[in-house]
Amino acid sequence: MDLAPDPEVLEALAASIPLTFVVRTRGSGLAQRIPVTLSYAPLLDRYELQTPQNVRSFRLRAELLDAFESLRGLPAAAGVRQVRVALDLAALPTPLHLPAWFSEAWDLDSGWQAVSLGELSRQEPAP
Repeated sequence: MDLAPDPEVLEALAASIPLTFVVRTRGSGLAQRIPVTLSYAPLLDRYELQTPQNVRSFRLRAELLDAFESLRGLPAAAGVRQVRVALDLAALPTPLHLPAWFSEAWDLDSGWQAVSLGELSRQEPAP
């Protein structure tokens, strides 16, 4: 998925504002809604990618974004045919709600994309 966050969004992440994305899947009558959160812990100088199954830590923001783009290790149900990833604007801190709703920088939505069953369920390589 290519969501290429705007510098304004990356600045918010660097300021320790967590970015929660919702991964939606559909196909064969099935639908899933999976939250994925990107965050930065300045005291540890680490970026984190949190899914319902685990939390992964990265030293560099580029590593975090690469892992997020690949969407590996998410639960996948048989019959998933399409996936959509979008920033959950309601999960942002309240002061950012209004600017995010009216700024194209915060409009991060992949649209529905075809996906093979194995793409979402691939496991991450051991660190």
